[in-house]
Amino acid sequence: MPDNLRDMVRATLPPNILSLMDDIEAFASTHISIERNTRPLSETDPNPLAPASSATHTKGTIYLRDIENIDANGILHELLHIHRWWVEQIPQALPIAEKNLPITSNIENALEHQIIIPRETDYGFDPHPYWNEIAQMNWGRYPWDWMDTPAARRQNVLLGRLGLRLVTDQNVIDLAKSCIEQEGLTAEAERFDARIASLITNKPRAISCVFRFLNIPIAEARLVYFDIRNRKRFLRTIPPH
Repeated sequence: MPDNLRDMVRATLPPNILSLMDDIEAFASTHISIERNTRPLSETDPNPLAPASSATHTKGTIYLRDIENIDANGILHELLHIHRWWVEQIPQALPIAEKNLPITSNIENALEHQIIIPRETDYGFDPHPYWNEIAQMNWGRYPWDWMDTPAARRQNVLLGRLGLRLVTDQNVIDLAKSCIEQEGLTAEAERFDARIASLITNKPRAISCVFRFLNIPIAEARLVYFDIRNRKRFLRTIPPH
């Protein structure tokens, strides 16, 4: 099924996205697998049908839930993630304890989206309507009754504030800022956003900055780099704050 699904998906993609996929695979000397996403749905995922991806130093995979309606923009989004990890060798935050994987995954998406979402416009897509909708869903659920710890609420506020850089709907921006004010984090959220903006091209330092603002000890994670050509990975310490 994965090989047939891969062929089916490739047949639907426009030439510029196919070219990106081919370039990544040529660099890595391996195919990117496309598989069904059979993981349980998350009740808080704003778009549970969206494609997802994973990559290691030996394999890259794009996961699909809806194989009847192939989302070319969604496939592009995941290819841009993989391009960052493999071709550009941009590191990711890898937690020491598996229980912290949701936190580091949220951090990774918040940082990586600052880079890859603008790149989607180079392929003829306008990502802003989608991210306006995602932000509306996030902030529209405030006060997030299911978040019962200050750490979780703080994380959602600060990373959500960073996500506002992808939003163009002023009504959504105003809603978000009202929620942030109610949490008493307006000044800190603005400092966080400005600091990350100044570090966004330096991923290790950006990760370190996020950990500091979220009160996460940097010793609880490592930076992982993938050398896909040699099928190796390297772990490095997160730089100090």
